[in-house]
Amino acid sequence: MKIEGCERLLADTEKLWDLLSDPQQIVACVPGIVSYQISGNEISAKVKQGIGFLKGTFDARVTIESNDRASKTAVLKISGSSSLGTFDASTSVFVRAQDEQSLCYSADVKVAGMLGTLSGAIIANSVKKIVQDFLRCAQEKLLQGNKL
Repeated sequence: MKIEGCERLLADTEKLWDLLSDPQQIVACVPGIVSYQISGNEISAKVKQGIGFLKGTFDARVTIESNDRASKTAVLKISGSSSLGTFDASTSVFVRAQDEQSLCYSADVKVAGMLGTLSGAIIANSVKKIVQDFLRCAQEKLLQGNKL
């Protein structure tokens, strides 16, 4: 399934891109993060999250496969598993060229197990909420001038 969206930014895109380029800063705003380990461009984490009415703790892995600061585009490989099932996503993140104030994402997502029984709309809405919560946290920290 394809999940796409754009979120309007309140923070400076350069500073936000700095944050999105640093795995240590990324984990500071991940909703529901319980624990994590960083190795280079890879984050392994335990994350408590609800997708629709299903709630669980996921063993997740995020790999920053590419990050082009000049064009403000990045490609992330995101995968995870729990007793609820598994998910895999190849995700592109980019600042919309015609509007430097919007951060957009496009993900090809595959789910299996109980997660696979949920409708695409339920999964998409849950993902969008997670993205919005992450960006809200990041923007608040950047606007306050705090390092994460």
